[in-house]
Amino acid sequence: MSVKIRLKRIGRKKRPFYRIVVMDSRTRRDGREIELLGWYDPLQNKNKLHLESDRVVYWLGQGAIPSDTVSGIMKRSGLSYRMHLIRMGKSEEEIVQELDAWQTAKATRADSAKSQATITPPPTIELVEETTVEEEKLPTEEIASDQTQTAVEGVENIELKS
Repeated sequence: MSVKIRLKRIGRKKRPFYRIVVMDSRTRRDGREIELLGWYDPLQNKNKLHLESDRVVYWLGQGAIPSDTVSGIMKRSGLSYRMHLIRMGKSEEEIVQELDAWQTAKATRADSAKSQATITPPPTIELVEETTVEEEKLPTEEIASDQTQTAVEGVENIELKS
């Protein structure tokens, strides 16, 4: 039996709400779950995620495979980094210190991105026509005759049928 950590959709039409659950990989999307690990609300700005990290770590240790979406949620919440530190053999104190440093770095990156977006306006693009020196010297009649000559040279072997 292959166990997956994946989303189970609940909620009404056009108002999705997901439970993060542990399920057998062969069951349907909204089928019976083994354990409820949390929830995810994509429509909210605040409090859009609740996750029992201890149980998620337990199930990942047991060999459960997260789906792509749950994996992305775990990366954003720092749970993947915590699993990485556990696999490296760090103690709980070191893990807490590393996660605090990660969260502060994440917050500073978000603040700097917001400040960059407000300070610098997007670059403007100016369209400039470039002319070569040869085109400037030749009058327009000579340019047209040169283009027709090259067009005629390329069509030498075509026979017209009447």
